[in-house]
Amino acid sequence: MVPITALDLEEWARTYTAKFEFPRLVRRLIRESCRGIRKLEMPGGELAYLSGFDGILDCSQGNPYVPSGLSAWELGTKEDVTTKANQDYEKRKGSSPFNWTQSDVGFVFATPRRWATCTEWENQKNSDKRWKNVSGVWSNHMESWIDDVPWAAASFARDILRKPIDGLSTIDMIWSDYADVPHHKGEQLHHDFVLGERNQTGDALMRWLTSVREEDRLLRFSGPTEREITHFIAAVLHSHSRQHSRFEDLSTRVLIIDKQESTQLIRRVTPDHTVLAKANAITAAIRLSKNTGCKVIVVHRVNPQVTIPPLPLVPCIVLQPMVKEVMIRSIIQFGYSPGDAFQLCQEGSFDYEQVRMTAFLC
Repeated sequence: MVPITALDLEEWARTYTAKFEFPRLVRRLIRESCRGIRKLEMPGGELAYLSGFDGILDCSQGNPYVPSGLSAWELGTKEDVTTKANQDYEKRKGSSPFNWTQSDVGFVFATPRRWATCTEWENQKNSDKRWKNVSGVWSNHMESWIDDVPWAAASFARDILRKPIDGLSTIDMIWSDYADVPHHKGEQLHHDFVLGERNQTGDALMRWLTSVREEDRLLRFSGPTEREITHFIAAVLHSHSRQHSRFEDLSTRVLIIDKQESTQLIRRVTPDHTVLAKANAITAAIRLSKNTGCKVIVVHRVNPQVTIPPLPLVPCIVLQPMVKEVMIRSIIQFGYSPGDAFQLCQEGSFDYEQVRMTAFLC
């Protein structure tokens, strides 16, 4: 199954947002598919208009679309790909990032457009022998690249292309679903509402994620509901990523699956990835862990309605229900009076799901 096709990308390239979002997609794909990344600079959004190279990369191991070693990148979404590629190529004549010797650096032009003459262009530019090598990446390449690491494009597929990948999500997507709720202050929902001062549980999760040994790569995480557990894990990872940059890569490599078939989408995960498995995806995820070495967190309710495969000697983290006083304080932070906060929590039976629904309508 290919979650994003070349045609999807070509149609999207015509939109206004493509210029800003394409660098983010390429950056994420590089981060997820290359090894030994020593430097990766590829700003997206409004920063895509900054002067200089569109991207700079230094990695020890690339892939069919990314050269190993040093490479300078130019990105384009314009319809006339060859003209734009030639302009960028000539513009960088004699220049190299960080005073690197140009003959030691690869040059890559990437586009989400169709580029039928890419090979011809590569051959012509490589004959100049200015760069170590010159290569092009276009819509067909992007489709194959995404097929190798679909989890890296999951949020892009949902948020940009409006084409969600069934049964697969990422921690970024879970955090977005958690935080993007309407309340009268007009701010995103903060971590504290789901963390609920359960810091010891969050610390136990981070210790397991950062120091797990190969023989301990399975973990059970139980709690009141699957949704509260996944929101809690997303909040822990998001808060740690904001406080410590060393946790940023960790949070981008946590995937969530809830269908057995979804394991086929992530069949190329590595030991650096962690898979949160729910419901009937649990057995397939455990099998995936044996084949790839990825870590697996089995997420289930304390009293699950589904049968959980027997997992002898597997460590378990239990997310206890939030203390009532803590829940009331968290509601007060959103501008409710103490009395109204108590009543709201009481009407929701002090249950995370019900209180959230009452307070934020989602």
